Amino acid sequence: MKKGNHPHGTAHVNSLFDKDELFQIRQYAMAGYRTSAIAMRYGVSVTTIQRLLAGKTYKNEHKNAPVSQAEAR
Repeated sequence: MKKGNHPHGTAHVNSLFDKDELFQIRQYAMAGYRTSAIAMRYGVSVTTIQRLLAGKTYKNEHKNAPVSQAEAR
């Protein structure tokens, strides 16, 4: 396998979220929900949500993201 040819983000077999869920999570953050409440709703850690909102994970899906981590607090 050539470098960079494996799936990333929602295309990866172990992905926790699909594209619709990523959009919903960002919408919750924009609406003022705390990262802890979002994490509890999706059954993941607060760090997972924070990294998603900051664009550190799901980078390919983060290009059109409507929110930054600073706005999610």
